[in-house]
Amino acid sequence: MKKLVRMLLLIFGMIAFAAMAQKADSVIVIYKNQKTIIPVPAYRSQSSISYSDSNQVIEIGVLQRKPGDMPLFPQNSLNTLSTEKPKNKAKWFSQIEAGYSISIPNNTYPSSYRNNEHFKGYEIGISVREKERFVNTKISIVSGLNVGYIQSFRHVLSPESNDQVILYSEVFRSSFFNLSFPVSFKYHFSAFDLPANVHLGANLVYGYMFISRSDNRTGLRKEYDNGLIILEPHVGIDIGKMGLNIATGRNLFPEMSFYNPVKSINNISITYRLF
Repeated sequence: MKKLVRMLLLIFGMIAFAAMAQKADSVIVIYKNQKTIIPVPAYRSQSSISYSDSNQVIEIGVLQRKPGDMPLFPQNSLNTLSTEKPKNKAKWFSQIEAGYSISIPNNTYPSSYRNNEHFKGYEIGISVREKERFVNTKISIVSGLNVGYIQSFRHVLSPESNDQVILYSEVFRSSFFNLSFPVSFKYHFSAFDLPANVHLGANLVYGYMFISRSDNRTGLRKEYDNGLIILEPHVGIDIGKMGLNIATGRNLFPEMSFYNPVKSINNISITYRLF
């Protein structure tokens, strides 16, 4: 019997020693790739760390209390944070884009050329101002102002030309400076642990286009210019800072562009968000 009591006492002693030797519970915090371990404090005590720079101070605290105790500082549950609607925000010069552009001719002079090749070129743009209004945590409405530039080229042959003989040809160059006023709906989600969204909307585009024509027979160059108003539906996706945008625009008043053979402009572009 004495041996059994001694054995039990020895076992209890070893358990107590192991419990005393264990490390206290802790909380791991990772902020800006910096890992910090905060030990859980004693009852009704608080441990905290802070990260600071010239613009802000981030303070993180750990408190131990019983479920019925009053908290020492305001608490926000994860559910509360996840359902809170983000604040509306406006950004200036926050995004740039570049891509490929195809413009479809208006066929103003169908008998003048053997064919009507599309204008093909590039487009660039920048978001001057963007205002985002959140309906809820997932859906927002975006409006703003963008500035863009499209340059494209076109090569057409005379109707008398054939595969062996080219009587004459003309080279067109189009330069389109434009302002666009976008309105779009965004659905926000997460992809590859990055913030992401899909967006659908339309741009009202106003701009001025300059067309130059060079005739290889005479060497003469002619210049034309006129204003355009384009309605441009678009769809795209953003993941992190990168995005893909597809747009197709229709000239609302093609009959006012007698010297301008462009009736619609189609773009596919890559976007990059600066902040």
